[in-house]
Amino acid sequence: MNKVSYQDRLKPLLIASCLSLFFILQVSIAQTSAQSGSAEPEKLSLECHQILNPVLWETDQLKPDVRNALLKFADRFAQFSKIPQGLIQDVVMVGGNASYNYTDKSDIDVHVLLDRNKLGSDRAMVDDYVQLKKDFWMLTHNIKVYGYDIEPYVEDLTTLYSKDKGIYSVKDNVWLQKPVQANCTTGDLQLIKQKVNGYKKEIDALFARQASVLEVQQYKEKIKKFRAESIKRGGGEFDFENLVFKELRAQNYIDKLDEYMKALNDKELSLSRK
Repeated sequence: MNKVSYQDRLKPLLIASCLSLFFILQVSIAQTSAQSGSAEPEKLSLECHQILNPVLWETDQLKPDVRNALLKFADRFAQFSKIPQGLIQDVVMVGGNASYNYTDKSDIDVHVLLDRNKLGSDRAMVDDYVQLKKDFWMLTHNIKVYGYDIEPYVEDLTTLYSKDKGIYSVKDNVWLQKPVQANCTTGDLQLIKQKVNGYKKEIDALFARQASVLEVQQYKEKIKKFRAESIKRGGGEFDFENLVFKELRAQNYIDKLDEYMKALNDKELSLSRK
């Protein structure tokens, strides 16, 4: 009998995930609009605290019931994603709730850590597969811990994090990298707010004049480059450019750009009755 490789088993799973995700996304997209009203100034979502989220942490360790819930969650997500338990090297928690910049809307980011190359030789297909599994899970589950959404991810061992970002091993119950407290001054926050509102007005102007896909794509690349330059020069979690990008994402303006481009692409490929 011929032995079926893990990569061969991934292919039908990838196709099935794509089809399922497609139909769910159609419903989701039908309920949202890529168009936006005028960019009204909003309160920044950025918050800086002196202690870790007391709902989840006891000083600098996860509360036992929280840790157990996250381990159970990670195990269920790994099963859902058809990831062999033997490949999982750690389960880590990152993001705002593993740092001092959490808000009441922050997710609990739980990452299953492994060598993605061991999932198959076609790395591009493996990356697509695990991303689709994550997206499909998020669309079909609504799991919370004390009111905070849990977001899973299959993270590769080679992932690099900024030096001030918190990384907590849920599996071993220890910090792999302790977060650094931010010094958020009123002046810093005002500058971030001004920059964010400027971007929002420009994005709304693109929508208002019905800009082309190419124009919107180029604008999005400009924002990403703004953040990438910060990362390249070693900027940390609280670097100005990174905070501006995260604030735009928190206010859904990055998603609006993606939705707008998708709507235009769909329209271009569609035929309508006259």
